[in-house]
Amino acid sequence: MNCRRAGAGEYGEKVVLDKSLDSAVKDSITEFGFNIVASDRISLDRAPKDLRHDEYVCVDLVFCDQCKLGLLYKY
Repeated sequence: MNCRRAGAGEYGEKVVLDKSLDSAVKDSITEFGFNIVASDRISLDRAPKDLRHDEYVCVDLVFCDQCKLGLLYKY
């Protein structure tokens, strides 16, 4: 099952705009101080980039019945 989301700005990916929007981009930067054209294409509910170190991305979470403590084991 692949639950990876797709769309502009998901997981920290850059937003690529058409060349036809160049003048709108320049106008928005002049007026608002940032690229509102690209900003409008990015979901507010986007998934952020995973900034964890590679060795901590895949871990097992094991619960100990006696102590109710979660232990992390690296692969």
